[in-house]
Amino acid sequence: MRDEYTFVPNVYFDEHLAELSGAEIKVLLAITRRTFGEQKESDEISLSQFERMTGLDRKSVIAGLRGLIQRGLVVQTQAARGIRPASYKCVMPED
Repeated sequence: MRDEYTFVPNVYFDEHLAELSGAEIKVLLAITRRTFGEQKESDEISLSQFERMTGLDRKSVIAGLRGLIQRGLVVQTQAARGIRPASYKCVMPED
């Protein structure tokens, strides 16, 4: 049963939900699913995978990623190289 759920820290809802754009929310949830949901610290996620997961176009995915990185909620842990996509990690905001 545990594999049917993804842990999302309450702080994302309690302190950040109202300020995030729709694209930022969708991208954050996609990263959360691919990391917390798979018990990983970070994961390689291509822009096309983000597009499929979120229903957003590439420009909106990139804008969502940039916004989350600027807000300090997501970090890019590895740059894209050749056919390997970039790797992303959710940041647990300090209390």
